[in-house]
Amino acid sequence: MASIQDLGDGKYKLYVELGYRGKRRLRRTKTITAKNMTEARKELVRFEASLLDKKIIDETSLTIEEFYPRWKKYYARDRYSKRQFEETCRIIDSRFMPEFGTARLKEITTFDAVMFIKSQKRLDGKKGDLSPSTIHNIYKAVNSLFSVALKWKLIDENPFAEVELPRLTNDAKSDAYTHEEMEVIFDRLNNYEWHWQLAVKVAAISGARSGEIIALENKHLDFTQFTIRIEQSIADLAKVGATLDTTKSRKTRVVSMPDPLMIELYEYVKLKRKQLIDIGSLREWEEHTFLFSHETGKPFRSDALSRFWNRFLDDNRDIRRLRLHDLRHTSATLLLQKGVHEKVIQKRLGHSKVSFTLDTYSHVLEEMDRSASDVLGVLLSNNKKKKESDAK
Repeated sequence: MASIQDLGDGKYKLYVELGYRGKRRLRRTKTITAKNMTEARKELVRFEASLLDKKIIDETSLTIEEFYPRWKKYYARDRYSKRQFEETCRIIDSRFMPEFGTARLKEITTFDAVMFIKSQKRLDGKKGDLSPSTIHNIYKAVNSLFSVALKWKLIDENPFAEVELPRLTNDAKSDAYTHEEMEVIFDRLNNYEWHWQLAVKVAAISGARSGEIIALENKHLDFTQFTIRIEQSIADLAKVGATLDTTKSRKTRVVSMPDPLMIELYEYVKLKRKQLIDIGSLREWEEHTFLFSHETGKPFRSDALSRFWNRFLDDNRDIRRLRLHDLRHTSATLLLQKGVHEKVIQKRLGHSKVSFTLDTYSHVLEEMDRSASDVLGVLLSNNKKKKESDAK
């Protein structure tokens, strides 16, 4: 076990616990000067590694299984959401560690990295190849290990930096409902429970992710400005269940909502408060007032809205079957078609960069460009008719 104490003025004290010899506690300390806590953590990793054996260990001799827990503790836990952390570690544990865990960091070559990515197969026993997006996820997980090792100067180069990945296909074009289709969906939703009506409407209007919607609380609704604040998400973790997590981007965003929907949410919140008061001592998660929860106040699982959506589509088979997540694409597509600026859409969706928004919805912009060309083409058509008329 290792820890750091900030002494101030750029000085840090490093502590490494080495267990006990008999009843005597074995601890080593070292005071260093560093620019910031990040630099101090790097020194702590090196200091701890040097004490793992009876003799000083050269940092370049660290094996991947020795480095992995340090990557988790000093980097990944602070950088990833709970769900991302669990999924990234699952990939590394199931795919990379069995093959390369005992190897030294510096022993992994670019050829090893290429062969590792090329050899990835399904682990569920089913036939077929992995999708390009799954391969990208595997790459991102393992590449993070080596990019951090490079930053901490434990290796001279990242062997995964030059690995070529399969091209991701952008299928968003077929994954959006039209304005007319959404009118039908909203009309049919009136036949279902009020909380599911509102959850789907919020998904379609705000473009928020499923886990973000389930994590919405009364405190996130501003009934004076008619906005919702998206600052957290519900994640379903193994052995834990539903738990609060950050948003995917780890940032808070405020999204404006239509007046009628906010008024409906206001009436719904009043009913929700009364229900939670009536439940009395049976209430769970008392410090939170989730909009979409069980009667006891316990939040739904993050996939609860998806399961309702599938039930809704099963009941309404004349509605084109798209994923719940495609309501997010629908929100962005309809806004673009109405001329809303890409920067506004980026902020509503919580994309880290506007370039990602533009890349994701490039097909919509291309269609809009063609429409713009047709509009301007009328000028040429009118000019041609005028010339023909003058010639007569």
